Amino acid sequence: MRRRATTQEIAERRVGRRKWLMQQRFRRVAAGRGGAQVLNLGSLADIERGFRVLKSDIEIAPVFHRQPDRIRAHALICFLALVLHRVLRMQLKDAKSAHSPQRALEIARRIQFHQVTLAGQQTASGISELTPIQQEIFDLLRFDPPTKEQMQNAL
Repeated sequence: MRRRATTQEIAERRVGRRKWLMQQRFRRVAAGRGGAQVLNLGSLADIERGFRVLKSDIEIAPVFHRQPDRIRAHALICFLALVLHRVLRMQLKDAKSAHSPQRALEIARRIQFHQVTLAGQQTASGISELTPIQQEIFDLLRFDPPTKEQMQNAL
């Protein structure tokens, strides 16, 4: 008796099939236009690189939506995250920084905000002091470092 495929296996097969169809389409277009092959396959590589960035650096996990509005909203959020990542990469490159976007995000994630309630009434809060390397990243990107008020409002 054959084992039934899990939902994850079915989704993986669909993604593999879509990728194969996309590659075949690019090959047909390239065969008909000569030099278009490099451009189209380069675009496919760029798309795959974008998905890799979304999964690793930006840490967006796959979400399986059923309603079209939610699917479009999720795609928009992923697209905006990828655009911001690319803008960060370009700004670091323009500033001639040795840091990659991954490293810059890792450094920025170390900034901490703490909020403590004392005796059930009085609240004390603070933000960690920026290290020289964190300050360097903000200076390179011409960003203002986060303030205690901004961190409180983000909660």
